[in-house]
Amino acid sequence: PIGLKRLMARPVAKYTIAAQEKHEKNEKVLIENNLNLNTSYKENKISSIPVSGIGEDYVIPIDNDLFLAIDDINIARKIFKCESELLYNLSLSIKTFIKMMKLLVSNSYDHLTNVLNRQSLDNFLDFGLSPFGNKLNNSEMFIFIDIDHFGDFNKTYGHAIGDMILKSVATTLKKTISKKDNVYRYGGEEFVISILKKDFSIAEKLRKAIENMQDSQYSITISLGVSYFFNNKIEAIINSNHAMLEAKRTGRNKVVIFNK
Repeated sequence: PIGLKRLMARPVAKYTIAAQEKHEKNEKVLIENNLNLNTSYKENKISSIPVSGIGEDYVIPIDNDLFLAIDDINIARKIFKCESELLYNLSLSIKTFIKMMKLLVSNSYDHLTNVLNRQSLDNFLDFGLSPFGNKLNNSEMFIFIDIDHFGDFNKTYGHAIGDMILKSVATTLKKTISKKDNVYRYGGEEFVISILKKDFSIAEKLRKAIENMQDSQYSITISLGVSYFFNNKIEAIINSNHAMLEAKRTGRNKVVIFNK
């Protein structure tokens, strides 16, 4: 119906998504007085929610953790009065969708390091898709990374410390690159980063960031291989891997750019 603007999950949610026509982009907006959502559910009535930068919305309780936000009070009253079955079916559909999305996200990320996993990389290489099925822009550069002497490190300090280092390295890599670029755990102590624009300085920046990790009492370095000249993405991974192996062969803790 006309007037439906957005759906909000959880009774004390701090954010909602701003309507497209009221903002140039959909973005998170802080909800003031969000305890009104609790009141709406407990008393089973429409409740008004002031939304910073937008105005006022009217929420209808659908379930204990799902609300419908509408910007027209008259339409809100009509739906609340006449469409209880519609709202119930809507809540089931939305909850099913949320469960599917959570499962999709869970299956797309490496549970230890919280970066994208090998399956996500394969989907990108084979089909150019993100974990959510949308088409991604072709990357102009790939960086293949291996943590130096990680096998010896595990033998010396144990796998628990090794896991901690993997997490720290993954977090540092993610923080160092642009939000438009992606970090994947390739396997073991190896990571792959897809870079949207060709910029060789990124690899050296990553190397220095790991070498200077502030939260690690251990000396950690990485070897990096960079590929930017390729006919397809799978060739790019192969080439960047060759360059990384060359970096390890010639001294480690360095960047090697693949030359065809």
